[in-house]
Amino acid sequence: MTKSIAELRRWFLTALEESNTSQATQLLLTIHKSGAKLSWIEKLFRDKLKGDRRLQEQSQAAWAQCAWSGER
Repeated sequence: MTKSIAELRRWFLTALEESNTSQATQLLLTIHKSGAKLSWIEKLFRDKLKGDRRLQEQSQAAWAQCAWSGER
């Protein structure tokens, strides 16, 4: 069954309201893959996910640096 973009967007907003990040992420990916232009809130959430990912990578790199230098 094909879901309309409008329906996916409603589900996306509901997932955000419920703080269901994993569901919101999956819905955002589906919306993006459909070729639809992302709304401002979808872009904002996408950018938040990118920022979270960068922060996690930097944190892991910092811990690795501490491990190599013998600090902790």
